[in-house]
Formats: sequence, C-alpha cells, structure tokens
Amino acid sequence: MFGWLRKILLKIKNLNKSIDEYKKDSVIQSLPTVAYLNQAKKLMDEMKYSQAEDILLKALELSTQDGFVYKYLGQISEYKKDYAKAVLYYKKCAKLEQSDKEVWRRLSFCQAQLNFLDDALFSIEKADGRTPNNSDIYYDWGMIYFRDKKYSLARDKFMKSAQLNRFNFMALLLSAVMDKKLEDYQFAQDKLEFLIKVAPMDTTYYEYAHLKLLKSEYKEAEEFAKKSIELNPQMLPSYVILGEIYSLHRETSKFEMNFEIALDNDLESSILRYEWGKAYLRVFDWQKAKEQFLLTLKLDEHFEDAQIALALTYAYENDFEVLHNLDIINEENCFYIEAMGLEKLAVCDSHGAIELFKKAINMDREEIYNYYNLVNAYKLIGDNYKIKEYYEKFVQMAPDYFEGIFDYGKWLFGLGEYEEAIRKFRRAAKIDADNLEMLNLLFFSMYTIALKTDCEYNIKEAIEVAKKAQNLGKFDYPEELAQLESKV
Repeated sequence: MFGWLRKILLKIKNLNKSIDEYKKDSVIQSLPTVAYLNQAKKLMDEMKYSQAEDILLKALELSTQDGFVYKYLGQISEYKKDYAKAVLYYKKCAKLEQSDKEVWRRLSFCQAQLNFLDDALFSIEKADGRTPNNSDIYYDWGMIYFRDKKYSLARDKFMKSAQLNRFNFMALLLSAVMDKKLEDYQFAQDKLEFLIKVAPMDTTYYEYAHLKLLKSEYKEAEEFAKKSIELNPQMLPSYVILGEIYSLHRETSKFEMNFEIALDNDLESSILRYEWGKAYLRVFDWQKAKEQFLLTLKLDEHFEDAQIALALTYAYENDFEVLHNLDIINEENCFYIEAMGLEKLAVCDSHGAIELFKKAINMDREEIYNYYNLVNAYKLIGDNYKIKEYYEKFVQMAPDYFEGIFDYGKWLFGLGEYEEAIRKFRRAAKIDADNLEMLNLLFFSMYTIALKTDCEYNIKEAIEVAKKAQNLGKFDYPEELAQLESKV
C-alpha cells in the first residue's frame, strides 16, 4: 500500500543527493576559476601578460564556460598584437556573454586590424545594439569605415560620436581629416579652427598645417607645422610638411636643416629618409636623392615607393637596370611613370615619352622637372612651338635653376633668335655670372645685334662681356671682338 510512497521518498532522496553533488561540483569548478581570474587580472595590471595567460589557460582546464576567461585571454592577445588569436577568444566570450558591449567593441577592433572589415562592421553593430548612442562605439565605427576608405560614411560616424560627447575632440578631428580626404576644405577648416581654440594639440596643429599645404597656403602651413613641433618635437609628419614646403620653394639649406633637426630628435626612420630624398628630387639633385633612398631601403628593404624612387634616380643617369629589376608595376606612382618616360626618351620614342611625362604631371604637378623632360621629348620631333611652351613653363616654375634657363637660351641661340637668347642668358647670369659657356654665347648674341643696330651702347656692352670671359680664361670669338673694338 505504501510502496508508491516509498518510491517517491526514494526519488526525493536521490534528487537531493544529485543536487548536493551538483553544488559540490559547481563549487569545485567555480571557485578555482574565480581565483584564477583574480590572480590573472592582478598579473595583467602588473603587465605580466605571459604569466597571466598561463593562469587563464589553467582556468580553462576547470571550466570552458566562463566568458571572462576568454575575455582576458583576448585582451592579452590584443596586447601582444596577435589579433587572430584575440578574435577567437573574443568570439567565444561574446557567445557566452552576449550582453557585454565591450567584448563586441574589442572584437570589432581586432577584426578591423586583420582587415576583416565586414566582420568588424557586424561586431560594432552588435555593440551598438547593446549600448545605443554610445560615443566610443560610433568612434570605432568611423575607424572601420576609415580603414575601408569609405570617407563619407566615416565622417558621419565621427560627427555622431562628437555630437554624443562634446568633449570627444579626437572624433571631431577625424571628421575634419575625412573632410580633407573628400576635398571639402572649408568644412575641414571650420572644424580645425574650432579645435585650435578649444583643444590646441600637436595633432590639431599638424592637421591644420596639412590642410593649408593642400590649399598651397604655404606661409600658414609652415607656421602651424612649427607650432605642432613646439608642442611635440617628435611630431614627424610636421617635419615632413616643412621639408615639402622648403623643397617646393627650392630652399635646399632650409629643408636640410629641418631634417637634421628631426634626426637630432631621434626620428631616424625610413619615412624621414624617403621624404628627404623626395625633397632632393624637387631641387633636381639626383645624386643626393639617391643617397637618401638607399638609406631608406637600408632601414626598410620592402619600402616599395622608395624602390621606385631609387629607380628614378638611376633613370636620370640613363641606367634602367634598377627599373627593370623592380618586382613592382605601380602605374599609380608618379615616379614610376616618370622613370618609364625617361626610358622611352632614351630610345627616342618621343610619342611614348610625351604621353608618360604628361601623365606624370597630371598625377603630381609639383614634380616640375617633367616639363623639362617634355622639352627634350618634343625636341626629338622638332615641334618648336611645344618646345618653347614647355621651356616657358619650366623656367617659370624653376626660375633659379641655371641649367634650365641657360639651356633655353642655347636653344633660342641655335634658332638665331638672339634677342630672346640674350634675355635668357642675362637671367642665367644672375644665378651664375661666371659661367664661361654662357658668357661666350651671350657675347656672340650681343655682337650680332650690335652689328645690326650699330648702336654704341650695344657695342660697348658686348665688349664688356667679352673682356669678362677673357679674364676668366676662355674666350671663343677674338675676331668678332676685334671687329667691335674697331667701331668704338
């Protein structure tokens, strides 16, 4: 009669035993895990990451269901820049602790570092779903779009981040950087001028200087680059801006001093040497540019832009072996196109050279030596109209380059355009008054005009030039000089 009651009591007894055993097992599993976590966190605070990692792996041997173990392992892997492992740990944590928005943020960041940008967007959306309208999440969201070169979307996220937290000045700064990328320069300027007033930082000054450089407002660009360096003497990008400004103005001593100061501030790097080499290219000093590019590659042998730039310096010596040995075909690189143009010029392929030099100019109008290259290309086909057009452009942009102006004068001299040649030789004489070849050609041009005009002033001026050439040791027209002297 009481059999059924006995069975129920037995079941209750067995159930109580199971519950007791479960509690016992839970205590055995959970307490050591918590202890391990606390110990690991303390080691992490002391930056003893390898020891902390060992402790956490021991915790996993007790329980694989504690999300915090995976979270801390992810943080350690992230610190070690092992983003692939960090992603695995954060994913496991996110599966166990789905409401933890910080884990989704860190997962998104690591995925972005690995260029898994679609995955990173998915994770940051998850983080946003758990904590809507969070400034930090929108900031990270903007960074993902930035990495993906979706600058308009990135700007929107950075602006939202700045709106949610008006003290998030970095978000506002990055939105200005996106404006620059999108060539919305006025928007960028308004934001940067605001930041300069409320949060003057080395990066703010640098970005403003860079904006002014993009707008060719060199005086202000120089001023704010210097302010950036005053706040942070190790702000390498600001030295790069100054180097570019000085080299564009062909102030060799200034950009050399600028880069030397950067070296004194422990900024030796492949970037510094590469930019130094580019500065020498702008002043047409191929040999010194080559030396800097060689130093660049000594610091970073895989620096592709430096490899191409080095090949260009050899191309100006009619040595194209370095160009041929490049494992790079980069038609988006101005120097690569320029070097290819020089090779076409060397084999008298004028049309091929012209096409490449014009393409290089369109890619970077600051690489003005390509105008001179076009002169030499058009000389191959005898197009005097184009030769003169590009000579004019070149000497206008490089008014202190003796070889360019003198060469223009020689070309005019060869055409018998002596009055124009005299003007060019006089400009060249302001740069190098003692160049004997120039003085001889200037004299002959003046002699020809003097004979036509029979003007005493012209005759005396020509004789003066001849005497100077004689005093310097080489004069090629003694008979013409005697003819003029007989007229005085």
